[in-house]
Amino acid sequence: LVFAACCRIALWLSVWIRVEERGFGVVGERMGRSGRPCLVIANHTSFFDILLLVALLPFSKVQRVKMLISYRLFALPLLGQLNRAMGHLAVRNSRKTDDDATRAMFAESTGKALAEFEEYVRGGGTGGWFPEGDVNAGNTHAVGLFKKGGFAPAVKIDVELWCVSFCGNAVTWHAKGLPGRPARVGASIACLCDS
Repeated sequence: LVFAACCRIALWLSVWIRVEERGFGVVGERMGRSGRPCLVIANHTSFFDILLLVALLPFSKVQRVKMLISYRLFALPLLGQLNRAMGHLAVRNSRKTDDDATRAMFAESTGKALAEFEEYVRGGGTGGWFPEGDVNAGNTHAVGLFKKGGFAPAVKIDVELWCVSFCGNAVTWHAKGLPGRPARVGASIACLCDS
């Protein structure tokens, strides 16, 4: 909750970043109303996506989200400790190596993370991930190819599936640049299906 509060304060103080949001006002009352676990997916155009999502979700919802995130984020000072404290799970992209032994090791560790993720969601938790897998450093106006792994709980468990779309986040914090450029960003959330 401290991280969520810090994100909200930082966003409020960043008057050069204008946020237009849709749908987040009803998330508090609608998300989970069916009694089913929830999954939240979003396109990934910038590191700012994470900060904006945390800032816009109600405190009552954001504290229940366990995310599948890149193992590299666990190696960063402070952010790594924060990710561990929040219970997020590290996944490795096995497609980024040509070594069969490394690929097998990555697949095994990711399989364990996915099993833990599925167990958490099955128990009534809220799971979240960026199905593109990586920040889309190309054309951020087009959604990248979704990876299938994170969708397993949606197939195996009767869940509510919430979709978030971001636009303009890469302007304020490009994948290969420094954060904080003036921008007008948009975020929209909707329940794709409640069963």
